Amino acid sequence: MEEKNVKKKGTKLIVFVIVGLLLVILLGMQVFASVKGYGNIFFMVKDLTKPAQAHGKQEILIDDEKTKEKNAVEVNENKQEELSNTDVKATVQKYYDIIGAGTPNGVLTALGFEKSKVYLNNPKKIEENNDVRYVETEVDYSDFEKEIKSIMSEKLYDEKYGDNKLFKNQNGKVYCFDGGMTGTEIKVETVKEIEKNVYEVEMYLDYETSKEESKSKVTFVEENGKMVIDSVEDLDVKDEEITSKVDTDVKTTVQKYYDIIGAGTPNGVLTALGFEKSKVYLNNPKKIEENNDVRYVETEVDYSDFEKEIKSIMSEKLYDEKYGDNKLFKNQNGKVYCFDGGMTGTEIKVETVKEIEKNVYEVEMYLDYETSKEESKSKVTFVEENGKLVIDSVEDLDKKD
Repeated sequence: MEEKNVKKKGTKLIVFVIVGLLLVILLGMQVFASVKGYGNIFFMVKDLTKPAQAHGKQEILIDDEKTKEKNAVEVNENKQEELSNTDVKATVQKYYDIIGAGTPNGVLTALGFEKSKVYLNNPKKIEENNDVRYVETEVDYSDFEKEIKSIMSEKLYDEKYGDNKLFKNQNGKVYCFDGGMTGTEIKVETVKEIEKNVYEVEMYLDYETSKEESKSKVTFVEENGKMVIDSVEDLDVKDEEITSKVDTDVKTTVQKYYDIIGAGTPNGVLTALGFEKSKVYLNNPKKIEENNDVRYVETEVDYSDFEKEIKSIMSEKLYDEKYGDNKLFKNQNGKVYCFDGGMTGTEIKVETVKEIEKNVYEVEMYLDYETSKEESKSKVTFVEENGKLVIDSVEDLDKKD
């Protein structure tokens, strides 16, 4: 009986100790909760459980959002890069469409202007030295400049068109130089960025009978918030090669050459070169006699001007072949004296020029005699001298063995 009482007392004591410990723990937690600013322990426990879980979910959501944003930025950058390359290729293609157009009117159509505005039925014409030089269009000059400057920089524009030899601003309209040559289609194949805003361009020139691959380095610059071409370097250039980088009116140059050839007399050559007749045919010219025979007759044309004009058409080599012996022209005290003789002139009208290889052209023409016309062909080779393409040799294709 006593043993049972002892056991009961021991059990009660254990329970009492456990309950006491729990009360001490709860009291300590309450004190901790009060120190941390909670009203009671239950608010602290609630804050440490449910909010903690929500906070963890929030962090996961934020990480997910950041990942999505990062991926979106990367995708956008890739799209921008692809778009940039597309824009660059399109701009380069437009540039080469202009270069390959052949004629000033062709340049306007390559820029997107309507043919009905470019090629008029009865256009006005501007004449210089009794020769039609510029032909009217209905294209506004301001629109022309706007379009072409969306492709090339101010600097490149000035290099190409600043001298106004191809286009004239006449009362706000574009007047095109009356001349040109057969156009060449230039197809841009690839553009590859080799450094910032600098691209290597691969293309081919589609001639009538062949295709020629070519490479260039195109540098872009930003102007007025748009990327435009600032310079173009031909990567095919080699030191031993002569390359043409100057826009030249091939057909007009060939026509001038044949105007000289068909002139008949040395005085006729001077007028064909554009010198005023009043300076060529004097009323009382001085004369140089040899063996009691009049050989040369005075003009008022400066010999240096004569050489300058004729060498804008033909090379030094061809000039020496034609006039190096001074049998037709004499330099007398800085003035041109013309050989007193010659033959009846023949008008030679150039019909077409067709590029058959680089800087080599097949020319079709007719010789207009007094009673008949005769068709003829020649092969004309150009060379670059002093930044200009000039005729270096002429081969008659009508010759037979």
